Amino acid sequence: MTIDFTVETWNNLDGMFAILITKKEPGKHMIQVFKKDQDESYYPIDISIKDKGATVLLSINRDPFEGYVVLR
Repeated sequence: MTIDFTVETWNNLDGMFAILITKKEPGKHMIQVFKKDQDESYYPIDISIKDKGATVLLSINRDPFEGYVVLR
């Protein structure tokens, strides 16, 4: 499952930004996040990921960015 997100998708939580994703198939998954670069290409990025079975919480403590997340 691939989920695209924009800068506006991130929720501002007092300086920390987060996205809550509800999975179509609950359970543990391999999760990878990709950030969109200025030249329109994407590269993998390390951020805080909490896999709770039915949901995934992505969080960062820097400026929000555009990209996508892959759940396998």
